[in-house]
Amino acid sequence: MTEHLSRKLLFTGFLFLYSFFFSQNLKNLKIIGAEDGKPIPNARIILPAEIIYTNDDGVAMIPENTINLEVSKVGYQTEKLTQFTPIIKLKLLYRDIEEIKITNIDIKKLFEDVRDNYSKRYYSKPSLYDIIFKQKYTVDDKTNSLVIAEAKFWALSNAYNFKFSNREDYDKFVQIELNNIKYFKFIKSDLDSISQTNVKKNEVGGNFFLNYELRRILLHINVAGAKYSGKIVADDNNEQTILFKIETMPGIKVEGTLLYNAIDKVITHYELDFDQSGFAPYKVNDKNGKEYEFQAGTGTISFDFYKKNNKYLPSQANIESDGYITFNGEKHSRTYERKVTFQTFREAKNESLPNRIDMTKNMWENIPNHEQKDSKIALSKEEQEFIDEK
Repeated sequence: MTEHLSRKLLFTGFLFLYSFFFSQNLKNLKIIGAEDGKPIPNARIILPAEIIYTNDDGVAMIPENTINLEVSKVGYQTEKLTQFTPIIKLKLLYRDIEEIKITNIDIKKLFEDVRDNYSKRYYSKPSLYDIIFKQKYTVDDKTNSLVIAEAKFWALSNAYNFKFSNREDYDKFVQIELNNIKYFKFIKSDLDSISQTNVKKNEVGGNFFLNYELRRILLHINVAGAKYSGKIVADDNNEQTILFKIETMPGIKVEGTLLYNAIDKVITHYELDFDQSGFAPYKVNDKNGKEYEFQAGTGTISFDFYKKNNKYLPSQANIESDGYITFNGEKHSRTYERKVTFQTFREAKNESLPNRIDMTKNMWENIPNHEQKDSKIALSKEEQEFIDEK
């Protein structure tokens, strides 16, 4: 055996052992409430090199040798730890809203200020992220499809570009490349051709960006006769917790929660709950021309940001919604969930991802293969049962 080959085999063996021991050292970290001991889903864990969120069971998988992590969740006190611990208890920020001092705030003025200064306060140059992409549908309360993938996310300015959108040239400002399909399962249904989200062409990619949501929420506020309110319910070192409500036309209810940095004048967390169940059902044609009746329901839109090297960067963009579809005389409930976790960030150029997906299509039409690979993504109990189901 030559010396060169011997070194090559030794190096390859080292990489294998490193990978093996690294994967073996991944441990479950569980986040629970200090008062009730219940799991806290979607709690954010900021590690030195990446960002992870807990699953629906309050669990995330992180390296056991992790040091210097920060755990946060809206409504709870942030915890900073120097080393790994298997269970972290978060204390409530406030117990009873009736006991706290409430200060009114002009929520319209706040939204307009953040919108008008968006590119100055959030990072606005070309960026490339490693993301975890999760999308799930249910039909009649049963999971119908689930895809969880490691992916690349490229953004021209970390904002929705209305000019390119009007031209239907979405690739100019946002691209996604599915690199590693961790979990994929799709159960064929008679409702597959019916779009759950009913996304209009000029809205493709909108729910990835807070500036798009700000434009949408201000359209609601500016409707003639609309009523709106904002209340500061907590102020911790100039990070304000703000509750807001908007009443527009009958049949629509909107309320939400913000975390607002009063010094930097940025929204670091945005969560909006909407209820459109008061609207009457309406008839729609699917892409094959089949007619069905759609009734909107409730949903949640949320965004998270964090500060790194004086830049405000996204850490998550989520949307969940439900509704009802009447097709061939039968009524079916449907839910849709998409979560995008921005794990790592680096500055980029005006580049193009070679294997980018077509975001105007259903996700399973973009899946390059059905291969399932080892993953450090912690599935919830419900998701694992769906994947394992024969």
